Amino acid sequence: MVGESLNQAAGIRMTHVPYRGTTPAAQDLLAGSVTLFIETSLSTALTYLPTGKIKAIALTRKERSPLLPDLPGMREAGFPEIDSPAWFGVVGPAGLPPAVVDKLNKAIHASLQDKQITEQLAKFGAEPVPSSPKQFKTYIEQEIVRWKQVVKQANIKPM
Repeated sequence: MVGESLNQAAGIRMTHVPYRGTTPAAQDLLAGSVTLFIETSLSTALTYLPTGKIKAIALTRKERSPLLPDLPGMREAGFPEIDSPAWFGVVGPAGLPPAVVDKLNKAIHASLQDKQITEQLAKFGAEPVPSSPKQFKTYIEQEIVRWKQVVKQANIKPM
């Protein structure tokens, strides 16, 4: 989907090559079987960039990351409309009592204050961005709208 966003923003046509995971795609990039690999997770970059066998062009998110400070974000790369960071969230079943949601949210926020936890997350390219359940819900709703537009413009159909 990020590749399709780049197609639309740059007015180009890249061919999407589906893979069953990041590792086979990265291996094909290293082997020269593909010339470009788009990955939203910083963990892949943190794994392969130090080898010197690949060159990163830009992050898929709008701004630079403190984990890869020399790598520009999409805004600097000339595509300010693209902002596709990898993100993780905690969700529960519909109808979860508000008291439980609040308790879980407080526990998660507390854990993200622990330096050991944030250091471990950083090793995997994760940068904590604590938010409220309402903020996270809004973010997901915005993502759905955004990606629906990309799908519609690209005329992507279910298989």
